[in-house]
Amino acid sequence: MRSRPTLGNLVTLCATLTVLGACDNSKSTSPSPTANVRVVNASSSTTGLNATAGSQSLSSGLNFQNTNATATCTVVNSGSQTLNFTSGSSSTSIGSVTYNFLPGQNYNVVYYGTNNVVVYPETFTAPATGSMALRFINATGSAGDVFLTTPTGPVSGTPTVQNLAAGSVSGFNSSSAPGGTFVNTYPTANTRVRLFNVGSTTGTPRADFTIGTMAANRVGTVVLTPAPSGGSTTGFLVNSCAT
Repeated sequence: MRSRPTLGNLVTLCATLTVLGACDNSKSTSPSPTANVRVVNASSSTTGLNATAGSQSLSSGLNFQNTNATATCTVVNSGSQTLNFTSGSSSTSIGSVTYNFLPGQNYNVVYYGTNNVVVYPETFTAPATGSMALRFINATGSAGDVFLTTPTGPVSGTPTVQNLAAGSVSGFNSSSAPGGTFVNTYPTANTRVRLFNVGSTTGTPRADFTIGTMAANRVGTVVLTPAPSGGSTTGFLVNSCAT
């Protein structure tokens, strides 16, 4: 009759196998947790923006009104990371930012100009069918009222975002919404974004941008800017890192 293994026998067996490596779980490793980042160039005076985290390249040659990827985002190790910025082939620093990136989270890193970089975490609720989730960044030189309408809709009544300061994101709250607020109930038919001086709804808007194709999740950040040299576009859409 075969004897059944006892707890003592199993402990002894595992101890023996540990010497041989069979019961040793300490050898299993997992990759370092990472966060997802999208670098955004909102500086009209900066071309060829490069961003690095240590020896890792996050963007290279990024021109005004562009981001470092069209679909996917760059990963960066989680924890406190210092991102450094240069322009073109120069090694001269034009800015840096230190931020505590949380594993698995998504971030937009907006370069506004020399020594002016802000990291915005992405936190949103997925929009329902027929809606989109948007937040707005004012990368112009002064505060303004933002109106979101249909392509030919009038500008009147209460602004969509009132008195959005220069260099600010809509819905910002340092404790509850440090990355601003994505409003997830904007109708997908409302694709025209106009920025007027605070309190004004007439004349030529300071920024006039029409949202084009969005990512499948219909989540994005509208960045309103001056027009580039020789151009007329006064805004661009940054898709979310989330898919």
